[in-house]
Amino acid sequence: MRMPVTTGLGKVAALVILSTSILAFRATAPAAAVSGTFTLTYVNPSVANGTNASGAAIFISTATGSNRNTGSGSYMAGAKVLNVDTAAMVNGNGTHTGHATLSESGGTIVKKFVGKVTTVMVKGRPESTFKGAWTVTRGTGKYAGSTGSGTYTGRFESGTRYTVQWKGNVSM
Repeated sequence: MRMPVTTGLGKVAALVILSTSILAFRATAPAAAVSGTFTLTYVNPSVANGTNASGAAIFISTATGSNRNTGSGSYMAGAKVLNVDTAAMVNGNGTHTGHATLSESGGTIVKKFVGKVTTVMVKGRPESTFKGAWTVTRGTGKYAGSTGSGTYTGRFESGTRYTVQWKGNVSM
């Protein structure tokens, strides 16, 4: 039986394939538990003209504020928060979706969120709360390549201010 002759070029090609495979399977950092609370104030809440097919009013809003880290470590402690979302609601109840951008000097994380708003009457006044899930869609700086997901809950403190408590896991 005759063995194939390995040339120098064949050895180089094999080395390139092997090193590319090793780089493709680089180890990812383990997911770290993270949590925080941010309080936001509307910059420009608005109600779109008309309603959707189910009769829900469409709300479009931008809010800003800052995050307070509530977990171990310093993940996004003091980060500026920009929240852009839409909601489709009937009598204060419905769905909402949007993006929260958390920025600090070392980088930015963008989280997409989807959830539900619930309003109940308490002592003749409406009280609205919300909850849902978030997923990291992108990061910059030290957060480039980050992945993660989690949940959030929140409540409206007034017609222009609300607080969000969030938690989850992020790999950086």
